[in-house]
Amino acid sequence: MRSIHFAPLMACVLLLFGVLPVLHARASLPPASKGLFKPTGNYGNGRLEGTHDRNRLRTVFYNYGSVGGPNTEPSFEWPAGSGHGYANEMGLIIGAEVNDSHHKKIHIFSEGLIDGGDRSPSGDVWGWAPLPGYAAPEPNQSIAFSDDPSTWPEDWTEWPQPVIADQQSYWIMDDADNREFDYFPFPEDTTRRGLGLQILCQGYQWDNPFDEDFIIFTYDITNVSAKALDKVVAGLFGDPHIGGPGDFSDDYVGYIDNDGKDSKTGRTFPVAGLVYFYDQENSGNDYGLPWEKLGWFGAQFLETPQDDNGAPLGLTSFEAPVYGSDDGAPAFDEQMWRVYQPGYFTHLNQGNDTDNELAAGSGYFSLSPGETKRLAVAFLLGAGQNDLVWNAINAQLAYAKLTSDSLARVKILSPVQNQQVSSTVDIQWETTNPTGDPVTVDLYYCNHKGTGFQPIASDLPASGSYTWDISGLEDGVNYRIAAVVMNEKAVGRGLSDYFVVNQPNVTAPPEIILQYPVHEKELKGDVHIVWRAGDADGDAVKIRIYYSSDNGASWQILADQLENTGTYIWNTRKIANGTSYLIKLSAIANETEAETLPGLPFSINNDYEFVPDSLIVHTRGSGDGSILVSIVDATQTTGHRYRITFDDSSAAKTTYDVQDLETGVWVLNDADQLTPDFSGPEFDGIRLIVDTYDEVSLNEDQTGWTAGDAHVAFEVTRSGVGIFLPVDYEIRFYDTFVDTSLYVNPQPVKFKIWDVTHHVAKKSMFYDLNGDGEFSVDDYIYIIDSLDNAPKKSWKIKMMAPDTGETVLPHEGDVFRIVTYKPFSGEDVFEFQAPEAEETGISSRLNTEREYHIAQNYPNPFNSTTVFRYRIARPAHVTLTIYDVTGREVVRLVDQKQPAGNFKVVWNGKNRQKQTVASGLYFYKFEADKRTVLKKCLLIK
Repeated sequence: MRSIHFAPLMACVLLLFGVLPVLHARASLPPASKGLFKPTGNYGNGRLEGTHDRNRLRTVFYNYGSVGGPNTEPSFEWPAGSGHGYANEMGLIIGAEVNDSHHKKIHIFSEGLIDGGDRSPSGDVWGWAPLPGYAAPEPNQSIAFSDDPSTWPEDWTEWPQPVIADQQSYWIMDDADNREFDYFPFPEDTTRRGLGLQILCQGYQWDNPFDEDFIIFTYDITNVSAKALDKVVAGLFGDPHIGGPGDFSDDYVGYIDNDGKDSKTGRTFPVAGLVYFYDQENSGNDYGLPWEKLGWFGAQFLETPQDDNGAPLGLTSFEAPVYGSDDGAPAFDEQMWRVYQPGYFTHLNQGNDTDNELAAGSGYFSLSPGETKRLAVAFLLGAGQNDLVWNAINAQLAYAKLTSDSLARVKILSPVQNQQVSSTVDIQWETTNPTGDPVTVDLYYCNHKGTGFQPIASDLPASGSYTWDISGLEDGVNYRIAAVVMNEKAVGRGLSDYFVVNQPNVTAPPEIILQYPVHEKELKGDVHIVWRAGDADGDAVKIRIYYSSDNGASWQILADQLENTGTYIWNTRKIANGTSYLIKLSAIANETEAETLPGLPFSINNDYEFVPDSLIVHTRGSGDGSILVSIVDATQTTGHRYRITFDDSSAAKTTYDVQDLETGVWVLNDADQLTPDFSGPEFDGIRLIVDTYDEVSLNEDQTGWTAGDAHVAFEVTRSGVGIFLPVDYEIRFYDTFVDTSLYVNPQPVKFKIWDVTHHVAKKSMFYDLNGDGEFSVDDYIYIIDSLDNAPKKSWKIKMMAPDTGETVLPHEGDVFRIVTYKPFSGEDVFEFQAPEAEETGISSRLNTEREYHIAQNYPNPFNSTTVFRYRIARPAHVTLTIYDVTGREVVRLVDQKQPAGNFKVVWNGKNRQKQTVASGLYFYKFEADKRTVLKKCLLIK
């Protein structure tokens, strides 16, 4: 069996991609590019997460080198939407041998692992950190994705590399914060430490059926320092858990070496550098699946650095250390140097009662100053080893498309479409190879019953035939054959038509596979559902189609007793817009039913006309949110006036009802779609889109000092346990004792707390830490609310020293206000006017109000803050600008590329200089895709 290496293809990388962008050194970053990132967890500024979700492998990843995260889903979830995750995280790890400032030979490793990564004694991260300037600024901070321009940095007008996959991610990181050792790669800047490495990282996913079970990451490793690195090793470190997070102690381990030989069985495969994990037979698992239904997880080195002779290194070490052992601790640099030394393959037969990790390396290689070398990795899932290998083959083919245009073509001449075969089948093929080099062909087959492609024969001539003995195959109508051609200079793949296996004297059940929609993320209008179904015995087959609007929690029949035509037109306009839809089908023959697996979750997002905001009035209540009235069938609207009321009497959920005020009929009862992600049920040609808060939360923009001259910083947080009511509070300070605290013994206090929503006094618990009887720095208050006549803590208010200026403690006349965002409740009532019915149906015009809609700000008039809500039907550059009555710009709230969807933004009544503006009339201008809407808002203090 031949050995597969892709190093010769590396020469084509620059031809295909063009010159890579210059990797910025931190010291040379322009000031404008700094500060674009939002902290994630406790790991410092700039650390962001994203989710690759364009095929059946869905995973979170981070712009500091980790794919997947501990106790975080989705982490290598497969199939997507199943909740079955296969690894905590997989992180890029790079080590090198250097001489420190004391002339001592040491070994330094840099990595970006969340669990077990290297930290200083004070908790600072020693490892990869993202460079600023490669993500969207606030409010849409995200790792950049090729299919979502709203995630791009502000200065990007196009994707920086050719878009080859259906979804690509892009970021750059370095190890300048790795301060563990006295090694200074930049003598002129001793603040930059580590090994002086910078990594250009890219992720790739495809949504076609061949490439749906893997994701590829490329790491272009550049030595940006002035010091040569003569001995370097790169690889992966991670923590698989086949069977779920609690089923981590029975994983088995193996690898396929650089010559295609399997370490456990001795079999040879047309892949190389593949490490894999699987569960032992009859083991338990967290998912409640039969052990044989659990997938195999693998990581494949598609391209590795070259040695000094230009040969690819491939997989040079692999250990499965026990979690918690010295070998399983990436923070121990010298121990990792031993684990990643070339030729170190050990601890690979453990299982049963051990929790194995993954440590796979490729080394040693050198990196001169300015030199770049690449490590490319595919993470794969498969239904058993053969399916995992098949997916590894497809990953190699997909990667070859990234790096080479030398693609061979394979055509399978027989079997032909729907050909009936039994006992044996004659396979014929031919190839076209642009390089002219000799190639051989491997054959595989699939029956589309969840087992993937299985091998038939290998090392066959470039063109020819092969008689395949199929006497042991079960009956089925969805068989296909794949032919794969691969050598060091060319790759290719061909696929046969579907054919039927019908063995004599065997009764076959019906079969069905869903072909569309499978990977689509959004559907609208008329959707052609496509399938292939049949019965190998020729029995008549009927089709049933199901859909779910709640990600598979419940199913409804969309169509039943359909003829097996292979297609059905679904009018999605009859279905509510939403974000968690699934489709599955079944085939029924002779009272036997076979189901497909659902495709990936998708959204339904049809464009509808909206009732103008001037016809929707919030007549009662103080809930924060908005309601859009969408016209889904203009022939059914009544022209009547409607009232919307809310019922929050149930602790489980709030619902809303709609009454036709002209007829008195309640046209909608107990609707619970209180999120803009889902339209409500249809009535009289109308659906409501309700956008409100899930729970009471703090309005940070309005919370703070509102009167007096106190100069004290503050922190308002939720108590650990308690209740949070939809009300606002004021703490009014005095120079004399005016109330009594409930803690510990009742004591007099110089403040009173008021529920200003209901104009009633509230009790408090005052924690006077220094015992001076005053509300001073570091003291804090709990507001006490009542639930079922029992006192409960709610908001905690702590005073702190200000960042600048002298501390001025609160005294007579000072007022501190706490403002909350309030969900809709039983006190809220809306009314709106519906349009008259249109005889011609839904208007054919697609005007600005339908495509680019901005609601009237709410509340209006407003005091301190107001909310703007808008919708765009297609991705567009959006600006939302506030002007005063003279036409001068006050502040620009939005100015960026955004995807289609619903958005909201808050104005806190301040200008660009963060100064509060005066009361009065203001204008706001909304611009999207060369469309402009101008409206008024009124600020009253």
